[in-house]
Amino acid sequence: MDTPEDRTNLSRQLVGDIKHRKRLSTLSEEELTALREAFRQAMEVTDSRGYGHFASLHGFPEPGYCEHGNQLFLPWHRAYLYYFEQSLQDLVPGVTLPWWDWADTDELPAAYGAETDPAGNPNPLFDAPIFAAGGERRPGWPERTRRVPSSTEALPTGADVEAAMEAANYDDFTLAVEQLHNAVHRWVGGEMRNQRLAGWDPLFWAHHTMVDRLWALWQVDEPGQLPRREHLGKGLNYFKDMTVAETLNVTDLGYDYAATEILVKG
Repeated sequence: MDTPEDRTNLSRQLVGDIKHRKRLSTLSEEELTALREAFRQAMEVTDSRGYGHFASLHGFPEPGYCEHGNQLFLPWHRAYLYYFEQSLQDLVPGVTLPWWDWADTDELPAAYGAETDPAGNPNPLFDAPIFAAGGERRPGWPERTRRVPSSTEALPTGADVEAAMEAANYDDFTLAVEQLHNAVHRWVGGEMRNQRLAGWDPLFWAHHTMVDRLWALWQVDEPGQLPRREHLGKGLNYFKDMTVAETLNVTDLGYDYAATEILVKG
């Protein structure tokens, strides 16, 4: 599905002005238009710079490059978001990934739930074609992503987030926030319930940006709490030119979060 040559296409850009990732519900129509355009263009790119390639990294080759259930969960997904966001910025300069505030809602975000954009064109945030770099598909893959929100489970609440944020060490925080992350995947349903296919759902990226934001906020309160020393110098799966230590400061990566409050569901 990828080759060593693909990996060499991933190089970190020099940090210039800090770009701010914003809460999804606060995006202006101009910002939403730019986000939709970036996703639309990315879905048309069929090589290792495109949407399908990045989406495939989460679950393929099986069980995927992603890290779950260990100390690398947060660093790996931070790098994943970083490189994907850079690929979008190569297409639409200045665009950033928004965070979906799932702790302050009981429904899918409107920007991702509409089948068409305000101009009547297909909304690339609604769903995505499921194929990898080069247009590769595997037997049994659905044609497009879908969502089936749960009627029996609930999204994490603000109180759940606050409880996670009270973790006193990195291991406890990682465990707590990954449990919230898992609950959101289950609630959204469809391909988001399947680790191999979740990366293709456009909502995946807004969900994981929320998770990354929570880690960034927790780091402000617990600056000395780091992954274990033996992990810090490790290159991350697939993103070998970025070590765990190099993911620990978001401003070193050229971004920050526009709001720092913890949102509590009423």
